[in-house]
Amino acid sequence: MQLVMLETNGNQRYIFSSPRLRDNIGASSLLTHLEQWTGEALTSTGAARAWRASHGLPAGPGADESQWVSRSSGKVIVMVDEPSQARAVIGEVTRRALAQAPGMDVSGVHLDMGGKTHVDEDLLTRIHA
Repeated sequence: MQLVMLETNGNQRYIFSSPRLRDNIGASSLLTHLEQWTGEALTSTGAARAWRASHGLPAGPGADESQWVSRSSGKVIVMVDEPSQARAVIGEVTRRALAQAPGMDVSGVHLDMGGKTHVDEDLLTRIHA
């Protein structure tokens, strides 16, 4: 299993890159789209379907709640089964940010969970490093 973290960087620089309040509010709103983009990437890459199948969950639209570790404005952490799925999700989200929110800095990393089935403090420390 792979732990995947996607995070926005330089948020204040991005939000306040324009002196116009309307632009600042729009940029701030775009940061909240990371969760939606990740959920859609999990579905479109097949990572959500594979997760449901490998964990004996019923088929359904979108990612299963058990796949999500953390969701907040500007940072999401999810689990996927394979490294190729992790790379596909990261690639899709970063390309979407580039196309829909130019100037937003989104980075993604993944790491092998080493046979663990649940996220613990050690994994969270390693993914943040």
